[in-house]
Amino acid sequence: MERLVGEGWSLGVFRDGDQLQIALPVDSSFISTSFEFSCSDEDYRVLAEDDFRRHVLDFILHEWLQPTMLRDGPKRDEAKMLAVIKTVLHGSLEDVETEIDSCPQPSRARYRLETMRGNIA
Repeated sequence: MERLVGEGWSLGVFRDGDQLQIALPVDSSFISTSFEFSCSDEDYRVLAEDDFRRHVLDFILHEWLQPTMLRDGPKRDEAKMLAVIKTVLHGSLEDVETEIDSCPQPSRARYRLETMRGNIA
């Protein structure tokens, strides 16, 4: 498996044979796991070229997925996660802002984005 986008404990795009996959490591207390989603060539292009959208997707998915790891947390909603990916990667900037406001912890996602702003091209 080859990592094409991202580094360390951040959202990444991986190639496994001819398949592309978005993977996101998520920690919650003492539990660590990785969530994977299929990735189209167009998704890959956006994630490789647009640091802002990649970071937004990383932070928003983290906010949606972390509570699913808790015993009494909500179940993972695959359709919702795929809709978030589509909106963040291919929607207008207004759609992206709406998606940030709709995540479980928008202030935390915005704080993380603000702290990354100096590192985003």
